[in-house]
Amino acid sequence: MPTTGRSVWPSKQIFRPWMPVAKCLLTLASVVGALSCGPNNLPIPEGTAFPLLDRDHVADVLVEATRLEFPPATGGNRFLQGWRGKQFDGAVLMMPQPHARLEIATVTPRARVLVLRIKDAPTGSSDTVQAKAEGRSLGSFPVNDTIRIPLPDDLPLGRSPLDLEFGEDSQLLVVGAEIQPAHPAGGVEVNDEAIVQSGWSMVELVRRSQGSGVLVGAFEPPSDPSGGQQFSIVRAGADQTETLFEWRSGLLRRSGSHLIRVPVEPEDGFVRLRFVATGTGAAGTWRDLRWVVPAPPEVARSEPVLRPPQIVVLYVLDALRSDHIGHLGSSLEVSPLLDALAQESVAFSRHRSVAPNTLPSTKSLFTGQAFPRQGGSKLAPEGPETLAEVFAAAGYRTAMFSGNPNVSDGFGMTRGFEHSTEDWLASTPRGYHDSAERVQESALRWLDSLSEGERIFVYVHTLNPHNPYDPPPALRQRFVKPKGSIIEGDTGTLLSIRQHRIRTTEADRERLRDLYRASVAYADQQVHEFVTALEQRYQPPELLLIVTSDHGEELFDHGGVLHGYTLHPEMLNIPLLLRWPTVLAPRVVDSPSDNLDLHETLRSLLKAPPSGRGDGRSLWQLALGGEARDANRVQFASAGSLKGGIFVARSRALTMVWAPRQGTRWGQGEGLGRSRDPEYLFDLAEDPREMHNLAGDRRAEAAWLRSRLFAW
Repeated sequence: MPTTGRSVWPSKQIFRPWMPVAKCLLTLASVVGALSCGPNNLPIPEGTAFPLLDRDHVADVLVEATRLEFPPATGGNRFLQGWRGKQFDGAVLMMPQPHARLEIATVTPRARVLVLRIKDAPTGSSDTVQAKAEGRSLGSFPVNDTIRIPLPDDLPLGRSPLDLEFGEDSQLLVVGAEIQPAHPAGGVEVNDEAIVQSGWSMVELVRRSQGSGVLVGAFEPPSDPSGGQQFSIVRAGADQTETLFEWRSGLLRRSGSHLIRVPVEPEDGFVRLRFVATGTGAAGTWRDLRWVVPAPPEVARSEPVLRPPQIVVLYVLDALRSDHIGHLGSSLEVSPLLDALAQESVAFSRHRSVAPNTLPSTKSLFTGQAFPRQGGSKLAPEGPETLAEVFAAAGYRTAMFSGNPNVSDGFGMTRGFEHSTEDWLASTPRGYHDSAERVQESALRWLDSLSEGERIFVYVHTLNPHNPYDPPPALRQRFVKPKGSIIEGDTGTLLSIRQHRIRTTEADRERLRDLYRASVAYADQQVHEFVTALEQRYQPPELLLIVTSDHGEELFDHGGVLHGYTLHPEMLNIPLLLRWPTVLAPRVVDSPSDNLDLHETLRSLLKAPPSGRGDGRSLWQLALGGEARDANRVQFASAGSLKGGIFVARSRALTMVWAPRQGTRWGQGEGLGRSRDPEYLFDLAEDPREMHNLAGDRRAEAAWLRSRLFAW
């Protein structure tokens, strides 16, 4: 019996002359499970009510379909990890890697069998497949045309990982897979107001909560239920489950809406609720579902009012990854001048890009809007207001100086800038990749052409340390050591490596890393020279300097090179410095931030209203030493330039990646760095470099982060 109190029966339903009959019926109802167990009569507590059905989370809907779905399916039952898709005669077959994982959906625990159908299984083979479920060994099974693996009858509700170990040289092709027997798939409709559910089905909602709360809502049973139908709410914990509410069909079922008032204790900071329907029949409806917690104390917060400076310089170093920067933890000693600048700045230690390549990242910085889906590559003329337009409207002269062809008029990126120079077209006699020098020289010439006292916004985008990795000779000699390789870091070579046309040795790979490091050292020197030149022209309190990057770079961290095809830390973690002498005191900010925040920060400086285009927020409170309001904030990013896309959500503890892409190309990376899982989960405490995919992990935070990612 549920733990949630009693049902309330209207007195008009009880006629004293028929009390013996009523008692018999009540006894019968208790035998056949006909009573509905309603909520206790808790009043709705004072506090803050959060709707459980909102736009920030996606409900996880599970039904017990017979067939296992091919990637990138998001439901269960499904192929999850370690499977390659192979086209054969117009159909998709699945080729397992030595370790492969499936995910099984359970609405009601019972004995079942997993059936794998193998194409052209070798006859007389001694090959076997070993199976584990929830960490328990299920045994070893011979490989033939049909592999049958009995599943435990006590698999928990929800998703369960099933791990299969094949031989190292296995070349099996799985034609299909199914679960026998499977309940008929129930029907579920979830919208902003209600869950309409028939069974067999389960809807899971996971919410972060720092304290006790009350689940509030209502249940409307089917108007004409069938025998055996049952609807319940289950709180899932790490070690046990608790039934909070239950309704069963029967002779004395109570019609009408059932109010729900259930106190619930979170576990490890999360409340995990499962709405379960079983039995064939009409749908029941869950409405007005809310999570009510005590109201937090009122904290007065207001956006700081700052007097905008005379000149704002936004300086972007293309493809600079944060783990090469000393003040962000690097020991490579390639950024001494940036590190010295950080000592005079507000340095953000958890800053990230929202995209792994220049065009979508810069569009997001300019507009405050993420571009998670592939679409028009240009910044549309009628699109959202850009930073340059905001500054121009505030009376600033605006100019862009770019060394990257993606940040150009050809892609609509000059909208709002009165002046722009595209320096990648110029030739140079210097004999090395000197984008920073050329771009900075153009910017300083324009600044010197202006009248004294004018207000100025300058966007500087240098193509360093972006490929080609071709630093000046002195830095090449200092950082690139002879290691048995003569490979160069030109773009053609890097592309050939990515596409397997050039096979590299470890000496080659280390030399390319050294060339990138030397390129970072060159970019470091150039930032210092530019800042020195600015300080000779402007008084320090009138110069706000912002130094950041657009994305990172892969240097064989996950097998590949270049950028744009993964969402790992080396691709998204970038520096951010805000230097404004006498206004901002030097400090380190450990709160998460991204380039959407930087957009809103500059809008706020000019007292322009928020863009309303994304989830960015101004960073001035943090920059001035205020407390973080969003320590548990989730950071999102996407590789939207790829067909089908790759998407990531990152909390302090976990990273969740969904990589559907297109057709059978699911996974991250390209060419040499290709990985082939449609979904990834990484534990950042144990695995900060994101090397071990834990997709299928049952912890509540993983389910919560997944719901946030799909909502985004």
